[in-house]
Formats: sequence, C-alpha cells, structure tokens
Amino acid sequence: MSTRAKKVILIGLDAPIAHRIFELAQEGKLPAFKRLVENGVCAENCLVPFPTVTPPNWTTISTRAWPGTHGITSFHTHMPGDPFLEEIQSWDSAECKAETIWEAAARAGKRIIIINYPSTHGLNPESGIRLGGTSMFINSFRVGLPGRGGPAGLAKDQVFSTDEYLIDSTHIELRPASDWSNVPAGTKVLEADLPLKYRGPLTPLKPRTWHMLVVASDGKSFDQVVVS
Repeated sequence: MSTRAKKVILIGLDAPIAHRIFELAQEGKLPAFKRLVENGVCAENCLVPFPTVTPPNWTTISTRAWPGTHGITSFHTHMPGDPFLEEIQSWDSAECKAETIWEAAARAGKRIIIINYPSTHGLNPESGIRLGGTSMFINSFRVGLPGRGGPAGLAKDQVFSTDEYLIDSTHIELRPASDWSNVPAGTKVLEADLPLKYRGPLTPLKPRTWHMLVVASDGKSFDQVVVS
C-alpha cells in the first residue's frame, strides 16, 4: 500500500559543485544529504537550460519549462522598444510566462511558503507566503536595476577560511587564544579575527570585526566554534 506525501520541501543551492556535494554526502560529511540520496531519487546527469546562470535555471526548475518558453533567458532582460539596448536584472516574476509549481499547487488548494527563491519577486499565490526572491541572497533587492553594476544589497555571503580558494573568501589564521573571559578550565582554544566585508552596500557601512574562538572541549579535538 503506497502513501502520498502531504508535504513537499524544495531546497536549492545556487552554484554548488554538484559532484562534490554527492561525494561528501557518501563520505558521511553531509548526513542530511546522504539521507536524502538514500531515501529519495538521485539523478546524477540532469539536463540544465542554457545559459547556466541563476534566473533562467531557477525559473526552469520551478516551471519545468525551457527559457524560450518561460521567457527569463539571462541574468538581464532587454526591455522591448528601448532604443539604447538598456537592460534590467531578471528577478521579477512578471517576466515569467509559464506557470510555477507554487501557482499550480495553490490552484489545487495547497498552502505555499517561498523563502528567497530567485526571480519570484511579485509572485504571491493565494493562501501563500513569500519572503525575498529579489536576488540570490535575501538582503539584496535587484528588481528593476540596471543589468550591469550598481550596489543593491547589504552584504553577500561571508566566507572565512584558513585556505585561499574562493574569490570572495577572507583568509584567516588561527592562533592561541588570549584575553577571553569564561573559557572553561582544561579546554584547548584557538582564536581568529573575522573582518566583515560589506560588498556592494546601498549605504556605506563602518568597518566591523567579529572574533572567533575554536574550542576543544575535551582538551584534544576541536569540536566547537564560538562567534563573538
């Protein structure tokens, strides 16, 4: 006897390295993904629309239509009739000409919650809630802005690493911790400074630095991180 799911959650990661996600899941380093693979359906060779950029790809996932059908064909959209070939960024759901899975579900009487799904600005299905969707990150608003340049948000993702491997990552160095209060006796601790990077803010922001404490609670293996 089969049972039909009453709830469905769609989780998207923008621009991951897909085969590394799969490998890390198999190694047990991403246990939630491992459970999803083992208890669900895993397709390793999916077709993607071209160009392989955020707005058309996420819109294809939500509509099962190719860009030529749903109408969001790039990061930027040329407005018909504009003699100067000006563009605006493609985050407005009004540009989408195909029905989304949320609109179809709402039409079937289901309750919908959308949290920062790209290119869903303006999409408000009945009996539903939408947060964000105006860019790749929730604190950015890029609807109607020029296709090239222009600050639009508070900050992008903050990546701090002891390795230098990402364009927007900040390299940090761990050192023996000093002058911290309330550190339990017998623990081994390291510290690092976390200088926050505000990339592309609408309003200039003062520099701010957070501090990180890495703790070996058993005095041997590091197992906790405290951000202050």
